[in-house]
Order: sequence, then C-alpha cells, then structure tokens
Amino acid sequence: MTLDMIEIIQQKVAEFNEKVSADEKMSKDLGGVTKNILIDLGGERVFLELKDNAIGIVDELGDIDMKIVTTPEVLSGIINKEISPMRALLIDRTLKVEASLEDKLRLRKLLE
Repeated sequence: MTLDMIEIIQQKVAEFNEKVSADEKMSKDLGGVTKNILIDLGGERVFLELKDNAIGIVDELGDIDMKIVTTPEVLSGIINKEISPMRALLIDRTLKVEASLEDKLRLRKLLE
C-alpha cells in the first residue's frame, strides 16, 4: 500500500474521531458499539477497530464484523467525493461490503 493511502486513511480516522467527539448525537449512536473492520485493497489490508466512540488503526483483529473490498483508487475517489459510494457498490460493483444490514446502514451514515 502506498504511503499516501495510509496517510489518507489516518487522516479520515482522525476526522471521524473529532466529529464523533463534537457531535453528541453521533456519540450517543455509537455508544457501546465495538466493531472490527477490515479494508481490503487488493492484497493490502488495513485493520480498524471501532471502540469507545473512536476508530483506531490496529495491526490485526480477531473476528471481522465488516469487510470492505475495493481498490485504492476507488477508496480514494470515495473519500475525495469524486465517486459515489452507492454507485461504486451498486452500479460499478467496484466496492463490496460484507457486514450485517445494521452495520451497512451505519457505514452509509458515516460516508454521507
């Protein structure tokens, strides 16, 4: 994985954590939620842990609650709002999310 992609993910994690701590409703919605998230970028993997209303990048995880499979280019496009996550998921099929319906809906809210 390129250093740029790691930096982008780290930046988005920091922005998410700041947003949660500043948004009482979001903080309440995530209260008590613990999730293990795997982002698979075609061989390169990033492990994230949502715990205590914050996401952290970790070295490895136990059971995976959510698996996001895409390419670095598509993920970068989604993050930069050049690609719609719904289009990538449903039309282009360049984004795949394996998770419970509740987790998929939670992810959708986070990407808005």
